[in-house]
Amino acid sequence: MLAWLGLEEIDARYQQSTECRTSHSVGRLNLLHRELSTVRRRNGLAVDRGECFPDLGCVGLALRGPDGPVGAISVVGDGRAPLELVAPLVVNAVRAVSEELFGGGEPYRRDVTETVDL
Repeated sequence: MLAWLGLEEIDARYQQSTECRTSHSVGRLNLLHRELSTVRRRNGLAVDRGECFPDLGCVGLALRGPDGPVGAISVVGDGRAPLELVAPLVVNAVRAVSEELFGGGEPYRRDVTETVDL
């Protein structure tokens, strides 16, 4: 959901550093911006491999309404799991919920996982 906020809002929330929970955590603001840029290039698909908890991984995608992010769907599991197999399922779930909540707008590219190196 952070990827869809303005840069100034992210800066205000995180100032100069974030808490590092693991050795894979993104702990500096410039690195957070870089990671969020990668998420935006994936049309919002976020991947976490041990950033919050050492042995867990997840794939998530924000539900975006007309005024920005309103929620998210993610799948969390063993960090060694093949996340590339789960990503299309998350994209399809978000697309279906978004359609139900907000109607015909298509904010999610159909090929979002085809060009992503997870």
